Amino acid sequence: MTLTRRLAQSGLVVGLYVVTTALNPASSGAVQVRLSTGLYCLAAFRPDLIPALALGNALANLLVGQGALDAALGLVVGLLTSTAVYLVGKTGKTWLIPVPVALVVPPVVATWLSLLLHLPYRALLASLLVGQIIAAATAGVLVTYAGVRLFGPPGRAEAGSKR
Repeated sequence: MTLTRRLAQSGLVVGLYVVTTALNPASSGAVQVRLSTGLYCLAAFRPDLIPALALGNALANLLVGQGALDAALGLVVGLLTSTAVYLVGKTGKTWLIPVPVALVVPPVVATWLSLLLHLPYRALLASLLVGQIIAAATAGVLVTYAGVRLFGPPGRAEAGSKR
């Protein structure tokens, strides 16, 4: 795949992440179900999209989040989560791909939101965990299914699309 094609696809992923976050009224705050985080599951099939997924999260946080600090930390959690998804994908256990979406995001995001929003960490953690389990079980599973159909089993990601 050419560099131009990869950059164009990365731009589409960034845009899709931002738009799906912005259109979902439950995407920010202390109680959130950010379905756009299901897009992290793409990293199992296309690790070259990891930076785009992280950038999408950062830009979405600028748009609907708590400002510049939230955006910067969103970039970090995006890199951590999508990298974890990629590593899980390398195991070949497709059913596990959405799990990092549910388990990586909540403790990291609860840490900084508790400071920014002056709310108790445990309450935020519980709320974010519920929201991310919903996101992983819905959008994450759908993106994983689509990834298998489009790209084949995870672990072959470096070879690119089968189409």
